[in-house]
Amino acid sequence: MVHFHIEEAGRVRTVDLGDGRHMVGRAHGADIHLDSGTVSREHVMLEVRKDQVWVEDLGSLCGTYLGTRRLVHGDRKPFRSGELLRVAQVQMWAHAAPHPQPPHPRGTEFEITGSYGQFLARETSKRGTLPMLRHLFQLFSTGEDGDAIEHEACLFVKNWVQADRVCLFVAEHPGVAPTIRSWWSNSPLDPQKLPISNRLVRGVLDTGQFIAWSRDQGPVDLDDSRSRFDIHAAVAVPILAPPAIRGVLYADRHSGNDGYGEQDIEILTATATAVAMRRSVSQSRIETAEAAKIQRNMLPRSLPTLNGYELEAGLHMCHGVGGDLYDFICRPDEHCLLSVGDVSGKGLPAALLMGAASFLIRALAELELSPLEIYSRVHSNLLPKYRMRQYVALFLADLDCKTGQMRCVVAGVPRPLVIRADGSVEELEVTAFPAALTDFDDPPPTELSVQLAPGDLLAVYTDGYPEATPDGDRFLEAEVTDQLVRDYLLPLEKIRERLDRTVDDFVGLAGPSDDRTLLLLRRE
Repeated sequence: MVHFHIEEAGRVRTVDLGDGRHMVGRAHGADIHLDSGTVSREHVMLEVRKDQVWVEDLGSLCGTYLGTRRLVHGDRKPFRSGELLRVAQVQMWAHAAPHPQPPHPRGTEFEITGSYGQFLARETSKRGTLPMLRHLFQLFSTGEDGDAIEHEACLFVKNWVQADRVCLFVAEHPGVAPTIRSWWSNSPLDPQKLPISNRLVRGVLDTGQFIAWSRDQGPVDLDDSRSRFDIHAAVAVPILAPPAIRGVLYADRHSGNDGYGEQDIEILTATATAVAMRRSVSQSRIETAEAAKIQRNMLPRSLPTLNGYELEAGLHMCHGVGGDLYDFICRPDEHCLLSVGDVSGKGLPAALLMGAASFLIRALAELELSPLEIYSRVHSNLLPKYRMRQYVALFLADLDCKTGQMRCVVAGVPRPLVIRADGSVEELEVTAFPAALTDFDDPPPTELSVQLAPGDLLAVYTDGYPEATPDGDRFLEAEVTDQLVRDYLLPLEKIRERLDRTVDDFVGLAGPSDDRTLLLLRRE
């Protein structure tokens, strides 16, 4: 029997495979079904013989990687315990099921630094250490959140520490008394109705250090828990989220020959660290999801209908939130303000500046200012706060829908393209520095005037397209231009989809390295 751990869509699941051949793929009849668009229907074959595993690629489109090596179609290679197998973008690793372990021999008495007295330690069995570390690694890397990770932590402690009860206390906010969030017990009773050593829990919360006690140390006031539950030994360690103590991991037992030793304390401490990390990641995900929702609401919910024009736009973020923006703002007399922006940096800092820039542009557009005036005011508002630290590359254009006349500012984005009806290409000149980059104004910002004739296509994009980078190679602006020129007669949605697909194929498994935005406008 071999345990396969599969990381897919941020979650880890385990599949046990016995001897035989097992097909992995996207097909519903696959022995291991992977729900990923990059995985082929019949992607790879795993052959298990006792504790040995062999891997054979079945002609997959996106490849099978053993470590850093891509397997050739039909090539059969051994898959060793501890190696990483990548099936397109899905990661897998394996280990043989551990053999039953003999009981730990009783060790000798030793002193633990601190005021916790004498403990009897069990020596670590080398045969049992590796499975425990693998289990602990899985606990650290699991995609589970909230109650799931807390319950898994209790089960982990139960499996590797001799205990009759394991309880995990969590304080939702600093200064709030913790409550039991998850527990395991060999008793059918709810542990919240059983006495817990409150003195240990309070002591850990007060000091931020572990506390362990055993009956061998003599009488200690445990709130009379010993008499009601006959506690023989107890241990509690903090769940730390500096600068606060966010909870306690507690275990006790009412039988045994010794107290909790150094190895037990290390296991509980490592488990508490895993819980703290996963809760921190979970909170970050929640905050990022909320920020992403706010950011999506700042983008146009639908494209405006412009008489005599086709419009298309798309934004892909390489993280949950990012620094790209686009907008269409209808103005009086059949005018429309088009904007595309790219904030330096990535993630939440870029998203915050993107929000400020987007708000400023929309507010200034309502004043019916020219693109140059809007750019100048955005620049002057952001410069004192962000000078030389962050900046906003911008394209701003005021389109007169009746005449096709367009006034625009090109400030740091890749040079926009006008593909004429006959297929010829014009690149618009850069007219200004990115907003908030510098107070250097030589040459001063200027405004371009462009005439769009029927059949002409305007394409504005951010540097996430030409700078898409796998292994140091760049897609380059010339390749973006070639792709757009080849497809310029297609429907705008199809043009965008084909360019996105070309860039995605170029970066492959590396994934996007930057946000990317594309705006297309064609006069009918």
